[in-house]
Amino acid sequence: MLKNSIWPYRLVLAGSLGVGYYIYRNFLWITMLNQNTIFNDSQITDMKLRNFAYGQGQNVIGGHYVNSINTLNEKPKVLIIGAGVIGIIQSLKLLENGYSVILVDKGAQAAMETSYYNGCVFTPLSPKTLINPQSILSAFYFWKEKTTSLSIDFFLQKYWFIFSINTLLLACTNQKALQNAEKQIKLGRISLKEADRLHKRGLFEYKVKGQIGLFHDEDKKKAFTDLLDHHQVDYKDIDNPDILQKYPDLKSSFQFITENGIDTFSLSQKVLQYCQSKYPKYFTFIPKTNVKNFVLDGRNNCIGATTGQGVILSDKFIISCAHHSKYLTDKFGIRLPIMPVKGWCIGVDQNEDYSIYNPYYLQTTIDGQLRLSGCAEIGTDKRSEDPSKDWGAQYILKYFNKYNPNAKIINVHSCARPVMADDLPVISQIYKNVYLSTGHGSKGLSYSFGSAEVLYQIMQGEQYQDFSISRFYLV
Repeated sequence: MLKNSIWPYRLVLAGSLGVGYYIYRNFLWITMLNQNTIFNDSQITDMKLRNFAYGQGQNVIGGHYVNSINTLNEKPKVLIIGAGVIGIIQSLKLLENGYSVILVDKGAQAAMETSYYNGCVFTPLSPKTLINPQSILSAFYFWKEKTTSLSIDFFLQKYWFIFSINTLLLACTNQKALQNAEKQIKLGRISLKEADRLHKRGLFEYKVKGQIGLFHDEDKKKAFTDLLDHHQVDYKDIDNPDILQKYPDLKSSFQFITENGIDTFSLSQKVLQYCQSKYPKYFTFIPKTNVKNFVLDGRNNCIGATTGQGVILSDKFIISCAHHSKYLTDKFGIRLPIMPVKGWCIGVDQNEDYSIYNPYYLQTTIDGQLRLSGCAEIGTDKRSEDPSKDWGAQYILKYFNKYNPNAKIINVHSCARPVMADDLPVISQIYKNVYLSTGHGSKGLSYSFGSAEVLYQIMQGEQYQDFSISRFYLV
């Protein structure tokens, strides 16, 4: 009897919360949208014909010189914001499929942030996610040695609370972690197919013969290979005494069939140069260009992006600037649950035929040098003056030197990887003609090819709910 009398109140409460949240979201959307510049029809006409328009008080709003390149206007035009490996591979995909592309970056050169010096391990079929129950718990074990930690700067990051809520809801159980791994492998299979297509065209080369996984014992190996079996990822057992002899405390090994090594920076530069030479009329790259907000017409359609050099007009827009993307998605009422996650890469003066995956770090060979990568500090993008003294670099070097006591260290770098709350990228339409591709974490290289294909399909009207912004709460 009591239950029957309570349920109407529950219904009213749920309905009130739903209506309240709807009103809140619309208020937030309108407030954030007002951060953009609104053009009337006369201003739009002036900008298109004369490359400037008059604003309030007859102030002149200048257009960017790129608007005057007529050949760019012969095809549907896309402005891509962010010239890392994600933005560059996306540019090629769109150019191949009949678009004109303007690629901009706030840096002086392309691919000079996360894409510049990283692990360069191509792992599209990896079943491991960075955000999972084990890594979340270990981040709070301040008294233990670990590969993942939580920076105090986490709580200073924009939308840290929304990131936390979504992590709890989307990644904090083993079942959720398994589902997320399945989704990332789905993207990885697309990426593998696209990478093979570009590899055959000579746009990059694989650097090693494959990747070998090393484990402390058979039980830990079986736990990992069970994941591979669950996701139907091919591998093979190997018996390589030379490799195991070098790692005396690691007793078990296997080899991935598909994993490999690719130099992310060289790939980015080569594809960028290919776009410039193959599509000179329909592609341009503009460095030192910082997008501040967007230009909307009277019907709230996005028609341009405001930069320090003037307004860039375009038909479609793609935001792809790592964890900085949240400062632009803001302009469309999207509170992006993304975090910078600091990682370390170390160059060593020796090489191996294979990439090595072990419990402490990843290594591959790039241009005759070993490249070590590993550790994660969630919530910071600050770089120290001497990254070799950072805890992450010290951890990697401790175990690498254990197996390679006479190795010569060439350099140590740190970089911030953009990670979503569930460690799956967002590849999604976020506003009428505005799209987002970011949050690839430590797998930007591995998923860049697949992301480009998926986003192109989304722009043609396909749906990919697994990577949509709508999967998150309170955004």
